[in-house]
Amino acid sequence: MHEYDDIMSVSTDIYNYFSKITKEAARNAYEQWDISEARSQSGTLSLYLENISKNIDSYSNDELSKMIYTISRAQREIFKLL
Repeated sequence: MHEYDDIMSVSTDIYNYFSKITKEAARNAYEQWDISEARSQSGTLSLYLENISKNIDSYSNDELSKMIYTISRAQREIFKLL
């Protein structure tokens, strides 16, 4: 399913980007980059979860498990910055 691939890809990209930011860099985030990017990406992930819940019957249990894990992993990296 195309939507599944998009969710997995974007969530993984978000995780990969934010996981490279150290906790020290996160404390100085206002000086180094625009914190609004983290909020924006968090919103993207929230919309994915909303979309998944509206179309839950369209996904297999395996797809649901992978999407939820990937989204939550990305959210954890964002939350360390906010």
